[in-house]
Amino acid sequence: MEKISKFLIDSDILIDFLRGLNKTRGFLFKLRKEGELLISVINVVEIYSGKEIKNTKKRKIIDQFLNGFKIIPLDENLGKLAGEIRLNYYLPFADAIVAATAIYTGSVLATRNIKHFSKIKNLKLKSK
Repeated sequence: MEKISKFLIDSDILIDFLRGLNKTRGFLFKLRKEGELLISVINVVEIYSGKEIKNTKKRKIIDQFLNGFKIIPLDENLGKLAGEIRLNYYLPFADAIVAATAIYTGSVLATRNIKHFSKIKNLKLKSK
């Protein structure tokens, strides 16, 4: 079965998965069957700023988990798009980058925060 979609996974979904929430696990497994799973380098920053990262055992689990995603780096064009989104929609810095990454890569943004992102033109959203 060929993967036809790309999903950018927001930090709230990643964190819920790492906390073992079954509904989120099922949601991510379903998305993986439907397409490629991506994360922004900003998601990596957000995950690595959590207290759990100080625990060596948990850090190893987090590293293995994040290795299952294609990580999209921030470049100049993506930065410009994020700046425009932040300016036009008054989003926090990290959220503007996440939204821009989804648009830039042609991905659907998988997030629990539909209300927060729903006003952004050209951004496709999916929630569990």
